[in-house]
Amino acid sequence: MTVTVVTPPAAIVTPTEAAKYLRVDFADDNEMIAAMVAAATSYLDGPNGILGRAIGTQTLLLTQESFLDADGYSEITLSHPPIISITTVKYYDSADVLTTIAAEDYRFVGGVLMPAYGGSWPTPRSDDVAAVEITYQAGYSTVPSSLKQAVLQHVAAMYANREAATNPALTPVPFGYEDLIRPFHVWAL
Repeated sequence: MTVTVVTPPAAIVTPTEAAKYLRVDFADDNEMIAAMVAAATSYLDGPNGILGRAIGTQTLLLTQESFLDADGYSEITLSHPPIISITTVKYYDSADVLTTIAAEDYRFVGGVLMPAYGGSWPTPRSDDVAAVEITYQAGYSTVPSSLKQAVLQHVAAMYANREAATNPALTPVPFGYEDLIRPFHVWAL
């Protein structure tokens, strides 16, 4: 299973908000602050973020070889909650034709995608690790304030230590940062 970002989220904290938080009232550092906001956000958000969660509203694409989960059940748990909606469910059939499954032929309950009641998934092409494609919307329509605050704190730490850091994403974050993000961490079972 692979999850990629199709449409990235809008910034959850704008560079202007970050500059205000930093008390920077000159334009010389605008580009650097924007890069720091992007780094702090990507550290947390989406398929590559440490939280295992979509923060800003984004379109994700899950690809896998079949409609079965790792235990052989015909349910697919979508990663990077909160899941807003399913956009499309497609698969490559035995003739290598990408086919869209009608929305009435599946259901989505509690983060799990499964066939409609009494139905079953079609059989995708068996020689492709990406035979099934599920496109979905994930993220918060209103980003929780503690996640915004965490991004601002991370930017502030990077800004204060910018001469010492060779990689802004690795700059130590301030006290309380972990407490702000901990409730949003998706723990793997």
